[in-house]
Parts: sequence; C-alpha cells; structure tokens
Amino acid sequence: MTARFLIFLAAAGSLFAEGAGYRIYSACDENADVSAEIQKDTPLTVQFSIAGSSACYSVTANIGGKTVHGYVLDSAVDAVQAFDKARAKNDRESFKNIPMVSASQPAVESSPAEKPPTVKQDTVKVDPKTDKKYPPPPKMSM
Repeated sequence: MTARFLIFLAAAGSLFAEGAGYRIYSACDENADVSAEIQKDTPLTVQFSIAGSSACYSVTANIGGKTVHGYVLDSAVDAVQAFDKARAKNDRESFKNIPMVSASQPAVESSPAEKPPTVKQDTVKVDPKTDKKYPPPPKMSM
C-alpha cells in the first residue's frame, strides 16, 4: 500500500510540475504582471533577447485564440532554446565569412576622353615693388 501511495505522489508531482508551466511577463522582470502561463512546448515567436543577470526573451504566443506579447525569463522553453541555437549558429557563420579588405587602393587610370581639356593661361608678371610691406604689430607691455 505504501509503494502505491509513493508512486501516486510521484505521478501527481510530475503532473503538477507540468501544469505549472512557464510565465509570460508584461516586462523583463519576474516581479512584473503575468500575462499568461504556458507549457514548455508552447509555440512561441521569439523576437529578440536581452542580456543581463539572466536573459530575457521578447515573445509572442497565440493562447486560446488570443495573441499575447510579453517576456519569458526561463531559457528552458523549447522556442527559446531553438532561438538561442539559431542565434549561436548565425554568430558562428558570420565569423567564418569575414570579408577581406585590401589595404592598398587600386590605381585608377582615366581614359583620354575623361581627361579635362587643357587651357592655356596667360602669364602675368608681378612687379615686386608693388607689394606693400606692413609694419610689425605694436609691442604691448603689462
């Protein structure tokens, strides 16, 4: 009889844990209002994550025909785990394909059609005597 009771308690405990689910909060704070309770495998759309002492995930869920937007603080939710895996994979891929930039600039040659026409300029002779010489600025004393 005792063994049956213990098995019943274990089964009830696992059902209770499954029923408790995860919370969608109205803000990135566990003290914020709870917008909804979801199960671990509830389909969610994860828009972005916010890093901090613990990660916070901006999510949208369709619960009972109603769209709920909020924040999940638990990374054990299936959609959040998939989001983190995809983000990590994207980060790894972006570092594999870093574009190489050449430090030297290629020389650009212009074709004869692109060169501006040359203009003959008249030369003007400047008489050095016409340059005005200004006196030095006055010295100031204190």
